[in-house]
Parts: sequence; structure tokens; C-alpha cells
Amino acid sequence: MKVSTNQLKIEFIRYEVEEKDKKPPAQNKFVFLLNRDVLTMVAGPIIIYPYHAALIDKYCRDNRIPSAWIHKPDLVEIFDPLVQVKGGGHLDIYPERQVINIYGHSTAYGPFSSDYMKRFITEHPFFALFSVRVRL
Repeated sequence: MKVSTNQLKIEFIRYEVEEKDKKPPAQNKFVFLLNRDVLTMVAGPIIIYPYHAALIDKYCRDNRIPSAWIHKPDLVEIFDPLVQVKGGGHLDIYPERQVINIYGHSTAYGPFSSDYMKRFITEHPFFALFSVRVRL
């Protein structure tokens, strides 16, 4: 069943460095996950999540979604047919300059959808705080 991009709810999850008083790193990876009628953008620092699959693994564990490593460290398969990975890329966040740069793709999961990215940039409050540059 195909759902229109406009009918999807959106959610942004940003995994952080867990050390208190530590400035979040600027360089992050992200993936889009479509879970039934919710489009989730999951992001985390490259120093903790060097592969997009690590973000997917954490999201699945946190949400009790059946999944397994197919080829560690770069490929996790999700076994719930209603949860799909919809590409990924890089997300560099510079709060002091109020700039976000979005670019690249996931080698394992493919490029991100420009339609999905447009939804987040225009509708999610986190992105409203920044000047966002997207390179496809």
C-alpha cells in the first residue's frame, strides 16, 4: 500500500552523545524509516554511528522492531514488512552558525528522498531554527 507523502506523520529522532556537558558533534548520519503511516528521520553522531545500519539497529531495538545484522557493521535487515528503510545521508549541524548541511547517501540503503527531506525542512520545528542546505 502506497501512502502519499502528505498523509504521513513525521518524527525526528536525534541520538546524542551521552556524556554530560559535551558539545554534540556537528557531523551526523541519518536514515529515513517508514513505519506504517509515520516517517521518521533518525540521526546520530558519526563518531557513535559510523554506519547507517547502526542507527537502524538502535531504532529497532528501542522500538522492539524485529531485525538482525546481516553483515555487521554495515547492514541490518528489518523483518517487519510494515517498516522500511527509505535511504540515508549525512546531516551536519552547526548551531552556532544556525546552519544545517544535508548531503550524500547510504551505501547500504541508498539515497534519501528529496520529497521526504522537503517535508522535514518545511514542517518539523527543529529545522525551522536553521538555514538548511541540501545537496542531492
